[in-house]
Amino acid sequence: MSNSITKINLEYYINSFSWNKRIILFISKEKYIDSINKTDNFFEIYSCENKVRNLKYIRIVGNEINKYVIPNRYKNRFGIWLIGYDGQDKSHSTDV
Repeated sequence: MSNSITKINLEYYINSFSWNKRIILFISKEKYIDSINKTDNFFEIYSCENKVRNLKYIRIVGNEINKYVIPNRYKNRFGIWLIGYDGQDKSHSTDV
């Protein structure tokens, strides 16, 4: 018997929201707790506005990265991406 864990294919997951939601993808190392807290707080405080804008927040912090098959465009990269309805990256920032 195998103890393999099925990983989530991040590309497929993002594409599952195509034409319905815009994605905010946040990938961070655990050591950047200040950035993590600021980003989480922003999405909590502005949840109503984000809902109106059809934003889906995907947060991958620290070892959570191991739960995913990461597309090359995000491998070994950190920050916040805005992904449009079409599934394409519209903006990227390493600042909160």
